[in-house]
Amino acid sequence: MSNSLLGSDSSRVKEPRSGLCLLRRRSLIRVEQEISGVIRFGAAIVVCVTWLLLSLGGCSESGNAPTPSSPTLEYFDDGTGIQWLNGDVEGAFALAAEQNKPLFLYWGAEWCPPCHAIKATVFKTREFRERSELFIPVYLDGDTEDAQRYGEQFAVMGYPTMIVFSPGGQEITRIPNGIDIQAFAEVLDLAMSSLRPLTDIALSIAAGQPPDARDCTLFAYYSWEQDNDRILAEQDSTLLFRSAAQQCGKDHPDGPRLDLLYLEYAVRAAARDDNPVPLSMDDQQVALAQLIVILANPDAIRSNAMTLIRFGDEFAATFTDPKSVERTALVDALRSAFDLIAADEEAFPTDRLYASMGKRSLEQIDDPDAPVSDALEAEILSRVAWADATTTTPHERQAVINAAANVLIAAGLDDHAEALLLREIERSKQPYYFMSGLAELAEEDGNSAAALAWLKRAHEGSRGPATRFQWGQNYVAGLIRLTPGDAATIEAQTVNLFEELQRSVGVFYHRTARRITQLEEQLLEWNSNGDYDAQLDAIRTAVNDLCAAIPNEDSSRARCEAFLAAA
Repeated sequence: MSNSLLGSDSSRVKEPRSGLCLLRRRSLIRVEQEISGVIRFGAAIVVCVTWLLLSLGGCSESGNAPTPSSPTLEYFDDGTGIQWLNGDVEGAFALAAEQNKPLFLYWGAEWCPPCHAIKATVFKTREFRERSELFIPVYLDGDTEDAQRYGEQFAVMGYPTMIVFSPGGQEITRIPNGIDIQAFAEVLDLAMSSLRPLTDIALSIAAGQPPDARDCTLFAYYSWEQDNDRILAEQDSTLLFRSAAQQCGKDHPDGPRLDLLYLEYAVRAAARDDNPVPLSMDDQQVALAQLIVILANPDAIRSNAMTLIRFGDEFAATFTDPKSVERTALVDALRSAFDLIAADEEAFPTDRLYASMGKRSLEQIDDPDAPVSDALEAEILSRVAWADATTTTPHERQAVINAAANVLIAAGLDDHAEALLLREIERSKQPYYFMSGLAELAEEDGNSAAALAWLKRAHEGSRGPATRFQWGQNYVAGLIRLTPGDAATIEAQTVNLFEELQRSVGVFYHRTARRITQLEEQLLEWNSNGDYDAQLDAIRTAVNDLCAAIPNEDSSRARCEAFLAAA
């Protein structure tokens, strides 16, 4: 399950019903940013404080920062030793301009597994803590006041999002989650020292202007899946990534990552529903040769583990023919790579778990319904038991147990996944997250009553306006699917959702706005025969009351008034 899934290029894949991060067999692991990725430990990095401070001087360009204000700023320590500015985005940008420092914006949520993974790894390291003295760190929880409005303003895609801004408020880059500590620190240093927006780097590459080594690294480690059509909308993504790989060259340290970006987006372009761009035979052979070189490099495998896990089966299916010698050799090389990832004791446990999912996807290349092999089933059960027993902190467990459940479900081991999640809801600080997974398992097992009970319990236990609306919409969607004749409950639960929103600020934006659109579509489909006109009228009346409380100058009022206008 995921909150933000991406398909080919910038198109969106339909979200699984629960809206969470458990990955069903049908959607597997195409998760934009709800997977932790490779996070490695023990990197020793020298912080060039003097050089960075000198490099940061004198930058005051204007950008897309909110209009500065002068509030009393609130700080908090999330347990990592970092003094975060808590939610006050305008004040943070004003402070960044005043102190001539870059601004680092973290946008996350309490329930989000990769957010917990970042807190358990990157944010607690000495390297990140030391660098936090050089920028203004802003912590924006998705449930804080106006957080969704800021999410829309900055065109973020999902949790977590990490953006570096210049002192003047211009966006420099977006750093992906799931990269190792050393890479994270290097990218952060480069972004703060160069202050060259990634958009400029991409435009230069597209124009055939060779980038320097520093720009190649920033390009390679931009969070492309969080681009949200800011750069890629105007570009042929496959051509852009191929140009970057060619211009930066094989000798660049990030050459393998750049090659994999090209291979990934070539596969996406070939598989998309609208205007697919299949690879020529020559391109397939070149791509296969590039991939074989990467798979022969253990360091490249470790640094790009999640790309290989997520797209390994598609690489094999796109670059080789069924039953061919090339297919067999590539699948064997991928399996070996996944074994290497699983054995990597410096990797975060989620990646070692997901390596088994990569192997599972290889078993299904020619037959999506192929049962899991006995050997892989034993491997998965053993690895899940290890992860469950050795992962102890709350931050780590939210990410690791989510990954473990994903892997079990991908292997068709739903009973084991259910048992794992039942244990975890007694332990997790955000049990409602895992309850949605239990609801989906129950629904797929044909137990509608249990599915609805879990959806209701998950909504009741959720906290925060954006989170509660998301989980409440999940519950209403479940009612519509499983008990469409229960019009009274559907009406009451929908009205309750909007009554709660009246107590919040900045609600008709971003993730909540998308959920409202989904809810509207579900209600209209439910009433496609006109059987529930009275219920939709009552819901519309309740929403009108909410709209009336929104100031006329607030752009969200128009969105509010448009809800069910077509009913």
